Amino acid sequence: MEKYLPGTIQQINEIPAGSCVLFAVHQKARVGFIVEIGDGQRGILDIEAKPKDGNERPAIYLLESFSGERALVYAGARIVPGIAPELIGFGYHGSGGSSKALYLCGTEIIVLAEFQQRRMKVNMESGLISQLDVAHGLHCLRWQIQVPDVDGEFRKIAEFSA
Repeated sequence: MEKYLPGTIQQINEIPAGSCVLFAVHQKARVGFIVEIGDGQRGILDIEAKPKDGNERPAIYLLESFSGERALVYAGARIVPGIAPELIGFGYHGSGGSSKALYLCGTEIIVLAEFQQRRMKVNMESGLISQLDVAHGLHCLRWQIQVPDVDGEFRKIAEFSA
């Protein structure tokens, strides 16, 4: 019998920035991204986070809080923005960009996230904090994460709406 795995299981603190991962928060599986926060700190960007203040926006958790845990690193994951005209707008979405919108700015794909009560702009490809001004880009109200299946066809594993 052959086997197929959509990626590899690794120690969470050894996964490179920019990787798309399946990890657990309160014993629930979530799709996220490993990010470099700065000052030598790394974290996991959780698009489905539910901040205590009630705003819907992604959050970044420190990787050190997942010490010793493992995650599935999706091989070949890609981000696919919804490109229908009704799903695209210009500048910030909502009040100052506090939503799950995906921003297209130059060559970067950015998500705004909360980390220790600060808003950060995360380049989704590199996992690094971006300095681009998303107010001058486009925002997509719906987007997906897709990974290749056993047959090589890309399949949606998560979809987000702003």
